[in-house]
Amino acid sequence: MKINKRKLEGVTISTGFITIVLMIFFASFAFADLLFEWDLFSEEIQRGLGVIMFFLGSIVIACFLLNIMVNLSIMSSKMETK
Repeated sequence: MKINKRKLEGVTISTGFITIVLMIFFASFAFADLLFEWDLFSEEIQRGLGVIMFFLGSIVIACFLLNIMVNLSIMSSKMETK
């Protein structure tokens, strides 16, 4: 099975960027909630948001590592052709 490496690279970059933006959005609400003591969310929802942040962070790390592997593969393919 032939995989288009450039397309995979674009997907990982887009996914990583979107998840980072979501993490910034959730983190800004969490920080404001702590700083101003707004109590926007109940304890259960705060735990759920913490789990969501953990999973989003895991996705960002996975995208970063996958992007590195794809780029190394592209570089090695280009070195073979020279």
